[in-house]
Amino acid sequence: MSDTLNSPMYDAIRPYVKLNFVIEDGQTIYLLDNMLLTQLSKAAREAPDYFTFFINHFRQHNAVLLIPDIIFEESSGNRGMTPERYTTLYQPFFQIMSEHIDLFCITFRECFDFVHRGAVTRHQAFAQFRLLAREIVRTHTDLSQQIQQSTTIEAMESAIRSVPQDCGERILHLLVCSLLVDGAETVTLLSNEGPGVYYTRLTMANNETLRRALFMEDQHVFRSVYRLQSLDQLLDSIVKNQSVTDPVSFIECMRAGQHKHRKVHYRTGEDVSDRHQLDNPEFLQIILDPQGRITF
Repeated sequence: MSDTLNSPMYDAIRPYVKLNFVIEDGQTIYLLDNMLLTQLSKAAREAPDYFTFFINHFRQHNAVLLIPDIIFEESSGNRGMTPERYTTLYQPFFQIMSEHIDLFCITFRECFDFVHRGAVTRHQAFAQFRLLAREIVRTHTDLSQQIQQSTTIEAMESAIRSVPQDCGERILHLLVCSLLVDGAETVTLLSNEGPGVYYTRLTMANNETLRRALFMEDQHVFRSVYRLQSLDQLLDSIVKNQSVTDPVSFIECMRAGQHKHRKVHYRTGEDVSDRHQLDNPEFLQIILDPQGRITF
C-alpha cells in the first residue's frame, strides 16, 4: 500500500483505487496530472450526464488510468483541505470511473520496478533509472546533479521532490519513460500544462541521451509512443466520435471558468496550425470543421 494512500485524507476513495499495476496486452495506458484530475472530478460531481461521455471515451480505448502518489498529494494540498472536503470533491470521480475502468495508484518505487523488470541486474536497472531521471531534468542543473549523486531510490525521490514547482510533472515524465522501458506500446498523459509538460516533452524528444536510454533513435518515434492529450483534445474527440445531442451546451459546461482562457494548439488544414485563446463558439467551429483538429 502506498504510504500516501494510507492517509485518512483518502479514506473515501481508497476502495476504488487498485495497487500493483502490471502492463497487459490491449491496454491503453493513461496518466493524468493534478489539473486534469481536478477538471474531470468537477465534471463527475457537477455534470454526471456529461461525464458519461468521458467514460465512453476511456471504455472505447480499453483504458487503464495510473495516478502517481504525488498527484494524490497535490490534489489534497490546498489550504484547509479535510477528509470530508476531499470526499465531496473527488469521491464521485473515483466511484463512477472505477465502475468502468481500472484506476491504479503508482509509487515512486514502482516507477523503478518497471525499469527493473526490463533489466538484467538491479544495478543496471538503477543506473538506467537514474539516467532517465537526470535527463528529464537536465535543464535544471542543480537538480540534475542531485539526482546523479543519488545512490538509492529514496535519495532520488527526495531530490526530485526538493523542488516543488513542477514536481508532479517530473514524476509523470519519469513514469512514462519507465513504462516504455517495461514494454508499454504507448503512454498518454492527460494534461493542459504548457511549460512543465508540452514543451518539456518536446525537449525530451530532442534529447539523444534520453532516447538512447529508451532504445529510440528517432524523435518522431518518441512522440508517437509518448502521447499528450489535453482536456480540449478530449472534448474534440468526444464531439467527433460520440452522439453529443447538444454540443454547444456540452462545450460551454466543460470549458467554463478559467479554462476557456488557455491558449489552444489547433489545425484548420493539412498545413495550417496555430495557437490562440479560443472562445467557445470559435472552439466549436474548429472541432465541427472536418479539417479542424485540436492538437493540444
